[in-house]
Amino acid sequence: MADRQNRGNGATGMVMIAFLVLMLLTLFFMPRQGMTAAWEGERNMMRALASERFDEWILMEAGRLMDGSGDVATSAIESAQASGLGHMAADRVYVAFLWLNLIVYRVMSLMLWTLVVAPFVLAASADGYYTREIRKDSFVAQSPIRHKMGAWMMQATTLAITGWLFIPFAVPPVVAPGLLAALGAAIWLWIANLQKRI
Repeated sequence: MADRQNRGNGATGMVMIAFLVLMLLTLFFMPRQGMTAAWEGERNMMRALASERFDEWILMEAGRLMDGSGDVATSAIESAQASGLGHMAADRVYVAFLWLNLIVYRVMSLMLWTLVVAPFVLAASADGYYTREIRKDSFVAQSPIRHKMGAWMMQATTLAITGWLFIPFAVPPVVAPGLLAALGAAIWLWIANLQKRI
């Protein structure tokens, strides 16, 4: 059992290291135009799907969260150019700042979509619970395979939501509510197939 748990921790560590290396490579090699196109594309898709007011609210809340970071980025770009590192260092600071803005924009977007999808997730959780309660009093076997599949789906969906936040290119905004709905389905599957006796 201990060996199995240590293997899981090693795999998690390797995934985290690979994720950090991928982020650093993206930060070093992502062109400035590519990140600008991702930022503008994300906002344009959000405006097309939701509305101009939806986009403005997200920008306003993201601006509150990142208050003062623009001044820090501007001073970092100026000091990089003054130190002789030149255009490349200034580009990397700009890309990092724009990527951070994109991540914060998606976090705020996810918060809004959570308000929309939360009733479905809560209903799925309650339905899963009552399905389990009904099965406790009937002659129906609970499926440990489905229970495990629900747990894997929850982990995969959580990882997908986290990965979506960090993707450095424009992704359709429908992905966020879709992933949240998938999380609700995974919670239902997990709760509905819990063992009858815990």
